[in-house]
Amino acid sequence: MNSSSAVFEESCNSIATEPTKRRHSVVTNDLQEIVSEPLPWEQFAGKTILVTGANGMIPAYLVETMLFLNEIGLNPPCRVLALVRNHAKAEDRFSHYSSRLDISIFEADLGKEIIIEEPIHYIIHGASPAAGRHFATNPIGVLEANVTGTQNLLDLAFKKKCKKFLFLSSGAVYGPLKETGNASENSAFASLDPTEFLNCYALGKRMGEHFCACWHQQHGVNALSARLGHTYGPGMPLSDGRVFTDFVDCVLNERNIVLNSDGKSIRHFCYLTDATRGLFLLLLRGRGGEVYNLVNTETACRISDLAENLCSWFPEKNLEVNKNISMKKNTSSKQDGFNVDISKITRLGWYSRINIKEGFQRTVRSFL
Repeated sequence: MNSSSAVFEESCNSIATEPTKRRHSVVTNDLQEIVSEPLPWEQFAGKTILVTGANGMIPAYLVETMLFLNEIGLNPPCRVLALVRNHAKAEDRFSHYSSRLDISIFEADLGKEIIIEEPIHYIIHGASPAAGRHFATNPIGVLEANVTGTQNLLDLAFKKKCKKFLFLSSGAVYGPLKETGNASENSAFASLDPTEFLNCYALGKRMGEHFCACWHQQHGVNALSARLGHTYGPGMPLSDGRVFTDFVDCVLNERNIVLNSDGKSIRHFCYLTDATRGLFLLLLRGRGGEVYNLVNTETACRISDLAENLCSWFPEKNLEVNKNISMKKNTSSKQDGFNVDISKITRLGWYSRINIKEGFQRTVRSFL
């Protein structure tokens, strides 16, 4: 990594002005919107940022945002280290940046000590399977990314004296709260059975947050956590089994949407640009040792309403919603209906910009 770093330093001026081709117009517009946020972006100038799970939808947008900052004149440009499990997939995901020297893609096993020779100034840990099918088929892998991986990365942050460590957590840490519950950052946690392997994601995220708090207290690592809600947008995997990704896949392939439940479950949907803006806000202005909810509380929507709306938002597809409750028992989750307190991040200046209609219209267009 030392030699590539030297080449990077020698080529700073050309990197900052090199345009990126073949990027989808939806993504370019999103990136322009993200960097228009009044944040101290100059703090990234000349810095190296490590992003884990860079193939994932959210981490990938974080990577692209930093590369876009270089395009529009961040001086000296920042350098992005994209850590992935599948190098070939990452090369395809970032193929339109293949000639760039400000991004390096590398594979690493988060279950082992992470050795990187060059300086690292920021770490964003977003590596974790998030789809429910992984909880049943690979619970150990889910835990390893969020527990062992977080520990190894915090050790790296300590050694490198990183300016900030941001852990991408989840609202799943609250557990199955009742509909009347209020999810604030420091209270209202429901119990989670540690012997139930399907709780690997929620318990792993809880432990990842706990590690951040402990490394902050004992080693002074400037670590904090962001509890994300249901986030969607360009690049989201359409085959991961989550209901909203299935709906978008139906729209794209002009298939009627089938509801296998009563659809009464309420979820908060946050478009990718809003989530990305919030994460950079936390990275640049958030306090170490803290946890922040990052949820668009203005887009609470029943699953059945989302299905009906998607059909109406794309009338040219001539789609309809078919209810097939007989196939399954009611799969509605009261957990998704609780109130989420976002006052901590709003005090930092965050607010949502994208309503649910515009967000899903952008998402569908990004796949065309």
